[in-house]
Amino acid sequence: YLDVLLGAHEFEKSIDFTGIVWNDGRGNFNKHNNTRLPQHKKKWGTVPEVSAADLDNDGDLDIVYSRAGVLYVGTAIQIIENLGNKKFKDHGIFPLVEAPADFVATHEGNEWNDFIEDIRFRDLDKDGDIDLYLSSSMSPKTNGAVVINNGNFDFSLIMPPESYGLYEMLAEAATK
Repeated sequence: YLDVLLGAHEFEKSIDFTGIVWNDGRGNFNKHNNTRLPQHKKKWGTVPEVSAADLDNDGDLDIVYSRAGVLYVGTAIQIIENLGNKKFKDHGIFPLVEAPADFVATHEGNEWNDFIEDIRFRDLDKDGDIDLYLSSSMSPKTNGAVVINNGNFDFSLIMPPESYGLYEMLAEAATK
């Protein structure tokens, strides 16, 4: 049986659980059998997407959260390493789009409105580790962004339109 990986609107106290609810092995979930994962409520408290893949080739699933600010102002990703035995290490926030510090949103349809809605995993640079492809139907600023995994939880961010060149390079390499 699978466990449940959750992301929340951490700004709201009634639904602020971001973490894992563990299956008891028989398909049952006890709300007290859980692990809270690191939150970043102050700036990045909205979690629109949760994904998992083995980023360090150790056989367990590491976690990637898409994060956004209040009223979806700005977007970032958070990468959490699974150390095993229900232990995790937060590798922090990787901002993709940030609003100016003095910007105050009054509604969701603002010019800094952005979030990642799909995180895909593939070895884009063919070096043996999993890279991330980020998509957003909301924003050309982040749709198609690529996070290259350099190993040891060191990542390089390539934002659009530069990331589009990576796809062309990979397509050319595949035809040779």
